[in-house]
Amino acid sequence: EWPIKNRWYSSWAPQWLKKILGRFWPSHKTPDELIYGPGGLDEAMKFPGVSNSWTMPIKARVDMLSTGIRTPVGIKIMGADLQKIQEIGEHIEMVLKDVPGTKSVFAERTAGGYFLDFTLKRPELARYGLTIDQANNIIMSAVGGENITTTIEGRERYPVNVRYFREFRDDVEKLKRVLVPIRTGGSTGAQGGMSGMGSSSSATGASGGAYVPLGQLADISLVTGPGMIRDENGRLAGYVTIDLDTSKRDIGSYVSDAKKAVHENLKLPPGYQLIWSGQFEFMERVKERLIIVIPITIFLVFLLLFFNTRSVTKTMIILLA
Repeated sequence: EWPIKNRWYSSWAPQWLKKILGRFWPSHKTPDELIYGPGGLDEAMKFPGVSNSWTMPIKARVDMLSTGIRTPVGIKIMGADLQKIQEIGEHIEMVLKDVPGTKSVFAERTAGGYFLDFTLKRPELARYGLTIDQANNIIMSAVGGENITTTIEGRERYPVNVRYFREFRDDVEKLKRVLVPIRTGGSTGAQGGMSGMGSSSSATGASGGAYVPLGQLADISLVTGPGMIRDENGRLAGYVTIDLDTSKRDIGSYVSDAKKAVHENLKLPPGYQLIWSGQFEFMERVKERLIIVIPITIFLVFLLLFFNTRSVTKTMIILLA
C-alpha cells in the first residue's frame, strides 16, 4: 500500500468524506516526499561510502551501459596515480556539496582498500624443502578456504568449504602461528595447512610429521591499496557521482555552475584531467550535432521557398514571419 501523510482532516473525517477531501488535498505521499521527506528512503538508506541515486531501474541501467555513470551527472578523474585521483575526488566532493541543486555527491575511494599481505621468505622455504606453490596452497586453505567436495540434495549442489575457525585467523599474530607441514626424511607432508596452531619454531604432529609456524616462512602484514582499479583509454580513472534535483534545476545550468565552482576551488596537478559525464555527455553530443544540422536545415528550407517564390524578399519574409 502506498504510504500516506496526515492531513488536516485525517483525524476526524469519516472514510467517505476523506475520499472527497482527498481529491483536493491528496493524502498520498508524492515520490519526492517518499524518498527525500522526513524519515524517507534516502535518509534510511544512507550508508558510509555509498551514494544514493533514485531513478528508474531501466534508465539507470541504460545510463550505466552508455557512460559508466549511474547518476544524471558524473565526473571522471583521469590521471597516473590512484592516491592523487582519490584526493582530487574528495576535494571535488566537498566543493559540489554547496552547489544549489545537489542532492548527494560521492567520490570513489579508489585507494581505500585493506589487504592481508603474505611475503614469502624464499631462503626459509628452501631450508624446509617447500615450494612457493605449496606455501600458497597452505595459505589459501587456511585463510581463504578450499572446496573439498560437493553435496547433492535433489537437483541442488552445494560446495563444502573447509578453513580455520574465525578465532584462529582474525589476527595477524594468530596467522603467524598457523602450522605448516614440512618435509621429513625425504617425504613431503605439504598437502594442506589445516593441521593446527602452534608458536614454537618447529613442532611434531601426532603422525610424526614436522611442522613450522607460518610466521617463519612469510612476513604477514596489513597493507592499504586500491580496492578496484578503473582505467579508460589507457589511463587510471576515478568517478565522482552526483545526484541532483532535476525538478528544480536543469542539467545544463547545474553543470555550468558546478564547473565554475570546481574551477575556482581546485587546481589540477599536471597530467590530470576532469571529464564531465552522464546525461550531460549526451547533451554535449546533441549540441555538437545541432550546430551542424540546424544551419543545413535552414539553408535547405530557404532553397525550397526560393524555388517556389522566385524571390529572395518573399522567402525572407516567410522565414522571419
